[in-house]
Amino acid sequence: MTHFTIAGALVIEAKPLNLARPTDDSLRIYAVDIWQDPPQSWGFGRGVYLGKGMVLTAAHVVGSAADTKPRVHIAGMELPATAIREGNSQRVDLTLLSVDEQKLPVYLQMRRMPLGDNKPWPGEPVVVAIPEGTALDHW
Repeated sequence: MTHFTIAGALVIEAKPLNLARPTDDSLRIYAVDIWQDPPQSWGFGRGVYLGKGMVLTAAHVVGSAADTKPRVHIAGMELPATAIREGNSQRVDLTLLSVDEQKLPVYLQMRRMPLGDNKPWPGEPVVVAIPEGTALDHW
């Protein structure tokens, strides 16, 4: 089973490896940038658009959403985000954000990225996707 990963932090089940070539940019649509207000000194973080206005990211990217006021950059738009579930970097380093799905283009409103049931294993092939491109790697 091949997985999709955002900057090595999040793993999502994706298409078989033979379809996920470094030149295959079909997964880029799910990759988002996440900014804080005020902006982080190191720049932005990354996340993955799951569909239905939901964005999954690492908790350390957002911190406390009440304090950082995260914004999701997707499809050339910047949307304010609300934390649905917040983790922390010491326990579960995942945070689920929500953006107003109605403000997204129709082609994104129809997209869904299902989460995989299987845990990745060391050395497993993954697709690393950021808004700028994709590449093959190993978990």
